[in-house]
Amino acid sequence: MKKLNKKGFTLVELLAVIVVLAIIMIIAVPAVIQSMDTAKKNSLVIEARKAINVAMQKVQTDTLTGTQLKTCYTLSDLKIDGGGKYYGKVVIDGTDYKVSIWDGSYAISGKKSDELNAETEGEGAGMTAATTKPSGVDTCA
Repeated sequence: MKKLNKKGFTLVELLAVIVVLAIIMIIAVPAVIQSMDTAKKNSLVIEARKAINVAMQKVQTDTLTGTQLKTCYTLSDLKIDGGGKYYGKVVIDGTDYKVSIWDGSYAISGKKSDELNAETEGEGAGMTAATTKPSGVDTCA
């Protein structure tokens, strides 16, 4: 009788590996999604702070050059709209700067004096979930 050369894996071994990989995916995917969501929120906060700083610089430049001061700047006016990724505006009232920005998933609004951060969520707070563009977020009236 000839001896058969058994190379490869059995069906049971392959199924066991697939089950182990599936368990790893079940554990890992939610953590990765949560990390991505946190990064997106933090990116929006950074963009809001950047918008306020650029608007402050713009006001200072306009004041020094004698240019007519504006009371509202859109992100595209400030040239920081991230290539169309962010929509928003900075409204200036005296020394108070109020920012409103939306990125397709979240909206953030707050004042220069506020602590803009990703942890303040909910209605009336800094960060809210918004899948549709809030009205007037990127227009100056």
